Amino acid sequence: MLLPAPVTSHAEVTPDLPKLIISEVKIKNDTSGYDEFIEIGNLSSEAVNIHEYSIEYFNTSTPAVSQVPVRSILGTGILPAGQSLVLAKNKTQIPHSYVLPFASLADSGGQLRLVSDAEEVVDSIAWSSSSSAATYPIVHMPSTATTKSITREIIMDSEGAFTYSWQLVSPSPVSYELLPIPVEPPDTSEEYDDPILTEPEVPVEVLPGVEVDVPELQPEPPVIEQSALLPLQIIELLPNPTAPLTDAQDEFVEIYNPNAEPVELSGYRLQAGKTYSHSYTFVNEEIPPFGYLVISSGNTNISLANSIGRARLLDATGEVISEAPEYTNSPEGQSWALINDIWQWTASPTPGAANLLILPLAALKKVPSTQPKTVKPKTTARPSASKAASKANAKVAGAKTMKTPSNKATKEKDVVPVAATGSEPPGPLHPSILYSVGALAFAYAVYEYRYDIGNRWYLLKRYFSARRATRTQVIEE
Repeated sequence: MLLPAPVTSHAEVTPDLPKLIISEVKIKNDTSGYDEFIEIGNLSSEAVNIHEYSIEYFNTSTPAVSQVPVRSILGTGILPAGQSLVLAKNKTQIPHSYVLPFASLADSGGQLRLVSDAEEVVDSIAWSSSSSAATYPIVHMPSTATTKSITREIIMDSEGAFTYSWQLVSPSPVSYELLPIPVEPPDTSEEYDDPILTEPEVPVEVLPGVEVDVPELQPEPPVIEQSALLPLQIIELLPNPTAPLTDAQDEFVEIYNPNAEPVELSGYRLQAGKTYSHSYTFVNEEIPPFGYLVISSGNTNISLANSIGRARLLDATGEVISEAPEYTNSPEGQSWALINDIWQWTASPTPGAANLLILPLAALKKVPSTQPKTVKPKTTARPSASKAASKANAKVAGAKTMKTPSNKATKEKDVVPVAATGSEPPGPLHPSILYSVGALAFAYAVYEYRYDIGNRWYLLKRYFSARRATRTQVIEE
């Protein structure tokens, strides 16, 4: 027996059916119709708190055991019995829908899983555009079916057992508004007396000469208001990593916790892109005190464009608490970082550590050399042998022509001392030259160990800042 099961139906279902199911999925974008969406239906006769469920997405129909999915809670609120909730890529197309937590659903193949807070997979669907790969339970989603969605049907046999069946139909998503979670009033049925704040009973009659100890009222302890936590900060982005690192695996956004206590991130969202088209929702993640959290493209669907982009962090209520300004034309291997309260490019990305301002080597000016230039003495061209001989014959009659010694004889002779040539020997080096060489050697050592010096200086600053903050807090308490 084939029974269509619209999520708005109140027909009785078998107790083995889960409370929530994935009832309809639109994978391909229809330019004239619906964009991608996921419909979640409540089949039970009870209202369900959807905050207790999460949706997981794999970009392949047959994920490996080690593959980590992109995960997000469904939302916060109560979904009444027989109603449905739609997570839509384009909220304007479906009234009362909520934002799809994934950037996109892969057309070639993927898998969605509905997981309870007890880490139990309550429902799932996998699809593939290849007919040969679409064997049960993988659903065949043809590449030409851009106007179709996959809708859930339930097949029951004569004994009441059921199996799921998926059909390719025209989209018909329906989304309802979630009801707020009711807040239970505090229990005031039991009243008790605080022995510290209650006046002691004093005897009405006191015998003369008998002293009665009357305990004094203890003052009410002061109420110490805990200061609100400082907001988390986005402090570094790496849009264009250098090879062998890749954009698909090694782009990252770094978040810093400026508080002296950990911050739990459930429900927080990180959005990136020029129009914040890439979003990641945190689940059961925490940043330690004065610690860092690095969100990489390899483990999430966060992506940073090389040409232009930005990022922002939203808390569990949807309020923007930190935002990195827009960058353009990201240099390869450089990170867009917050350094000394200024966003700027640095040639030394530091994921999981404090930011350092390091200029690329091409931007460093060459240090001018202080070594004295060697001045070559000007040489006067010697007259040719014929001209010299003619002049000598003209001046001295009967003068004998001198023979030029051979190269072999010249090599065998000793080198003529410098004093014999008429020039003075070089004196000792000037002290200014020695000072200049020493300064250059010191500058080179500072440049070689600049990272270690910068890290040490930053750690000292953080240490004294933390000591000062702790001392101030102790004094105030």
